[in-house]
Amino acid sequence: MNDNKALNYLLSIFIILNIILAFGNYYKYVLSFRLSPERLSQITAYLEQNDIHIVGDLPTNYASVASITISPIKISTINRDILLDNIFGEKRQDVTITEISSQAEYDNKHRVYKKDNITLTFSTYQVAYTDSSISINYTSTLTKDLALDYAKAYFNAYYSTIMDKKVKISYKKESYGALITYYEIYNNLPIFDSYMYMQITDDGVFMSTMALSEVKEESINQKEIYGVDQVLFNLQEIIKQSVNNQTYINDITIGYKRDVINRAFFLKEEAHPTYKIDIVGLNTPLYVNAYTNELK
Repeated sequence: MNDNKALNYLLSIFIILNIILAFGNYYKYVLSFRLSPERLSQITAYLEQNDIHIVGDLPTNYASVASITISPIKISTINRDILLDNIFGEKRQDVTITEISSQAEYDNKHRVYKKDNITLTFSTYQVAYTDSSISINYTSTLTKDLALDYAKAYFNAYYSTIMDKKVKISYKKESYGALITYYEIYNNLPIFDSYMYMQITDDGVFMSTMALSEVKEESINQKEIYGVDQVLFNLQEIIKQSVNNQTYINDITIGYKRDVINRAFFLKEEAHPTYKIDIVGLNTPLYVNAYTNELK
């Protein structure tokens, strides 16, 4: 009987110690690498003094992250057939096929499938979709919820068989309606070089492009990254020069991206943790290497 009491006592001590250890690890590896409300308030107030305003939430976690190596995924014949069947039907009746070449230095062979107002263009690494029956309304009143519904329906109908259904969704309001991008995810972070973007107006998706990348390997070394407050403090002069009037940052997301963003073609390249910063008035986001706090 005494032996049973002793065993129960030891088990209780063991459980309590594990709870304490778990809490200690949570504080060490999670809370200690999370921006405090004070730091968030300080950077927000500082930026507002310079007419830079943040819309929405800032990423608060800045725990160490390992880089990855990615390669572009070729659009296989099987995947091409899946998309064609989804869009034009298995019989593909009245679909015309055209082979064209562009002036690009790479990936310049295109096969174009067209039926009525729908066009689907395949190159080695990309798929482009257009629907000319949808009129672009540059005074669009498209709501965010409706745009997200259009994007979800389009994605589920055509591309969910190709892309992973677990994606990071980015929304950006445009004069014609909205630009919504689905990014594939690795380690719970979006891969900015693996995406499908959809341009949406009042009547639905009128244009989209898909280009996917696969993760070949992950570095065994995790490196510290800068917190978003340090990134914004370092970037505020560049932001002020880019937009003359009051500036609104409508989204900041951390994910993976290659450092050479102007070179679209690549075979295999390292992708580092990167802050993507969307600013109202700028057509393209700003990308900051989270390891070095340098603008790409």
